[in-house]
Amino acid sequence: RTITLQVTPPIEMPLEEAMEVIEQTILPPLERQGMFEQLEVRLAGTADKLKETARVLAIDFVL
Repeated sequence: RTITLQVTPPIEMPLEEAMEVIEQTILPPLERQGMFEQLEVRLAGTADKLKETARVLAIDFVL
């Protein structure tokens, strides 16, 4: 089973910044409260594509 939450950041906020807010500000307190004990939290969609692009660019830069 899956529950999907769609987040639409303000147009002036870069997607990477929105992801950082979610990962560093919103999710950690919920995790500390035990909200994710039997859940898997995953960012997907455009956020996934951004992370993959950054990973590939980092590898290309090293080569």
